[in-house]
Amino acid sequence: MPIVGVGGFENEPALTLCNQVLQKLLVSSYPWSFNRATAPTFDTVDRQQDYTVNVADVGWVERAYIIQTNSTQDPKPRYEIEVVQYLPKGFLVSTPVKLAKIEESDTTTTFRLLPIPGTQTWTVEVEYQKKPPLKRSLADTWSPFPDEFAFVYEQAFLALALRQKNDPRANIEEAILLSRIASALGYDDRAQSHEGFYPEKPILIG
Repeated sequence: MPIVGVGGFENEPALTLCNQVLQKLLVSSYPWSFNRATAPTFDTVDRQQDYTVNVADVGWVERAYIIQTNSTQDPKPRYEIEVVQYLPKGFLVSTPVKLAKIEESDTTTTFRLLPIPGTQTWTVEVEYQKKPPLKRSLADTWSPFPDEFAFVYEQAFLALALRQKNDPRANIEEAILLSRIASALGYDDRAQSHEGFYPEKPILIG
């Protein structure tokens, strides 16, 4: 069955499937090293719970840390805090132990801490996975995926294409995809140097 030129649309459904592949692989909680970024750090203010930073591509927060800003130790004491999906407005004032992304705009993202920071100043560092980019042409590449991860995104494309056509083989291909994701993440953990590699293959080629 054709995957381009269907219904009179030049690139469809292939282009939509490509974007769905990136969304499936990047929006899910898979910690890809090549898609990881660090938001601008911010310092806490006494009794201020929400903080807005100039970053607009936060897909989901992977880790967060608080650092004792005014400590004279070298290196300064640094503690990982829990990342959660949502935090309510609080009233307790203490050392923050949780962080959530609560709001975003075209240019900024707002994070919330709980408990509310007090007089002690903390520098907050947030590591996150970036949002999936929107591909607008089959001449685009599979970036941010490096070429060496083609075995993952090509398998994801196959599984989604079969699923769209209600092909019973989709279940088998999706199971293979999960196995390949697990393999890729293990490979990713061992070889952090893949960060900075960019693909050259057009989407249509795979």
